[in-house]
Amino acid sequence: MKKLIAVLLLLTIVSGSVFAESLLEKSSTIPFVLNLVVGFGVGSYVQGDITGGVIGTVGELVPLAVVVASSLKMASDIATNPNLTIEDISELEIKAALVSTISSLTLVGVRIFECIRPFSFEKKLAENLNAKNVDFSATPVLTSASNVDFSLNCRIDF
Repeated sequence: MKKLIAVLLLLTIVSGSVFAESLLEKSSTIPFVLNLVVGFGVGSYVQGDITGGVIGTVGELVPLAVVVASSLKMASDIATNPNLTIEDISELEIKAALVSTISSLTLVGVRIFECIRPFSFEKKLAENLNAKNVDFSATPVLTSASNVDFSLNCRIDF
């Protein structure tokens, strides 16, 4: 299962970098829908946004792993301790419910981030592509009272 997830993640990263330019020319709709429906940052990977994809993937995998681990721990505690009272079991259930609630809220927050990220990434990318990185200009320079020269100025923005 782990190998399958790793292969799928690698394929989305590779396909994302190959098709990112053509998808960006259209809109952020496809990455938005992929992040909303599939999740795990897949839409961000497809858009070419590796940072957003990693945040989405880790942000969804960690809370899911925490819920599974918490559930397994509770089941293990109940199975290995036959002398547990009802109060002990209720306490374990409350702890598991608290962990599940916190994990669920984290998942909702990550999913909201994943829905917003394609639009902010597209805006940032468009600003970077449209920014003037090099600017040349010719300006008059007064070198003395009777002499006016022209100078060539170059400005490079990083």
